Amino acid sequence: MVFQKVQKFIDSTDIVSFDVFDTLITRKVLHPADVFSLAAILAKQRMNISFDLRKVRIEAEKKLVDSEKKYSYNIQDIYKIIKKEQNLSDELTEQLLTVELEAEEKLVCPRKDVRDLFMELYNSGKKLLLVSDMYLSSSQVKHLLEICGYPDNLDLFVSNEHGKSKSDGSLWKEIVGRFDGKSIFHIGDDKFSDSIAVKRAGQKAFLIKKSVDSFFESKLFPLLQKYDNGKFENSLILGKLSNEILFNNAFSGAYNYDELTGLWTGAALACFIRWLINTKDDSLLLFVTREGYIFQPMYLSYCKNAAVEPQRNCMLFTSRQAVSRAYVTSEKELDDLLDLNYKGYLDRFLETRCNITNVNPEFKNVRIELPRQKAMVKERISSYLDEIIKLAKPLRDAYLNYISSCCQEAKTDKLTIVDVGYFGTTQFLLSKLSGNKIAGKYFMIGNTKYPKQIGCAITSLFNYEEGVHPIYENINFLEASLQVPYGQLKCLRQDKNGNYVTECNDAKQESASVAKAQNSFLRFTNEDAKWYGTLGESFDYSISLAEDIWIALIYYNLLPQELIDDFILDDDFLGNNVWKYDSNKRKWISDINETPLVFSKSMGFAEKKLKIKNFVKDKTPYFMYNLLRKIWIKYIK
Repeated sequence: MVFQKVQKFIDSTDIVSFDVFDTLITRKVLHPADVFSLAAILAKQRMNISFDLRKVRIEAEKKLVDSEKKYSYNIQDIYKIIKKEQNLSDELTEQLLTVELEAEEKLVCPRKDVRDLFMELYNSGKKLLLVSDMYLSSSQVKHLLEICGYPDNLDLFVSNEHGKSKSDGSLWKEIVGRFDGKSIFHIGDDKFSDSIAVKRAGQKAFLIKKSVDSFFESKLFPLLQKYDNGKFENSLILGKLSNEILFNNAFSGAYNYDELTGLWTGAALACFIRWLINTKDDSLLLFVTREGYIFQPMYLSYCKNAAVEPQRNCMLFTSRQAVSRAYVTSEKELDDLLDLNYKGYLDRFLETRCNITNVNPEFKNVRIELPRQKAMVKERISSYLDEIIKLAKPLRDAYLNYISSCCQEAKTDKLTIVDVGYFGTTQFLLSKLSGNKIAGKYFMIGNTKYPKQIGCAITSLFNYEEGVHPIYENINFLEASLQVPYGQLKCLRQDKNGNYVTECNDAKQESASVAKAQNSFLRFTNEDAKWYGTLGESFDYSISLAEDIWIALIYYNLLPQELIDDFILDDDFLGNNVWKYDSNKRKWISDINETPLVFSKSMGFAEKKLKIKNFVKDKTPYFMYNLLRKIWIKYIK
């Protein structure tokens, strides 16, 4: 409906005019001034400047806004002030200016449906104009437009080259005079510059929303506004969410599901990989199946894109279920298994943890909870102990040989398991089985840390005991999104030729939507890696930001419904059989348990400030606009 209205105006007008910034193109950061943050980081790295370039850059422009050059100043004028105040050489000043232009290039992106409309009109031969209040030159603006897929032969009016402004109507007066007798229809995002001033000049206008304004007014912002704190890396993630994905399109609410899905879990996984890189040591990283199927290639790809040397690593074919089946050599080891959490049926316990499939039929109806009912369970399965030990021996021998071969190949006995985490069960059992105190590095770790009981080193990106972590509270979503095509590893064997043979259950990930999501995660982490490679430790947004985006997108039903519908999780080891998410009830449901979606949010001063700003802007009379704009820029912004 909106687009039809725009098309009607276009058809009845001689010339169609477009604003540039926030209309044809936008930035991948939350605020335009965050471009200066990137410039400051790059300048610090390359030129080792001692002053805050972002702050100095903003203050220099404020002085020009209040000067006689208020409509004619350009980027060179801004850097002349910086040069004088910071006592810089001509060469260094030029380098800083170049860095800012480079930052613009790295961060600019198109508003996709506006570009589609523009190109349709351009290809049809419609007369088009571009009009911008901007300190960049027309050639610099055109370069940014080209990066975003626009042609280079466009008629562009930039305020500083004419000494006139859209906001006070003077630039519109010149444009209307130049095309005397021609009707103009303008599309832009600013109420005063792109609508009221145009109409006062006797022409028609259509106002679209800035991507970021739509974000500020959305349900997401109250949860995420605390990260709008001036840190470039936070601005980049929020800017991608807002300006590139959710609110990029101006004429509809449509957004790119693949990009959103990539950000959804990709941001959290990128935090994990950066943490692995930043905690690099001399051990061999053992990426544990299932998640290792995704984690190891993602880790290696991240290191490649970030141009950092990966730690020695390999895929380790193991799982909680496989190690527990190989574990028991005596009653003492059986006690260890009975101390591990389990809530399900007794027959399934014997199969998944002890490799016993032919059990007393009565056990199928016996629900148990471990370790609370340890004594009862131990008594009932005591007759199976010899068979458990017998079945475990060849599996145990296979694991001992397998771990020994990993150590020999890597020429080290320092091993570190890499996994999602939770309890550290695999690390605990494998360490006890092998006699090697294997370390563990986890995405997260819970209150119960089994490896700590035997003195194994254990670290994690975050600890459940330190604050509230939405991913931990809703772990099923993460694990369901990381399911693999070959099911869960049941056991590892050695054949007569000494080859290692894996046996998996039938819990295969066969969903096209989940596989597509995993590809999206990889694309996001590769993009993240390039930023990390460029900015190093300056680029390190927190896991809490990634987590809050993660839970908000679930809670507000912004993920593709086909993906949500395909979330199925096999949880046999803990006794739950299969979990399925019910999006209507907002619960994960198995034949044993139900667990609701856990969500929390916070609101603060920043949201109120933005609401006040938008309210004042909406109610301000046109004749007051430029005065209030100066006050905002000088004292508040």
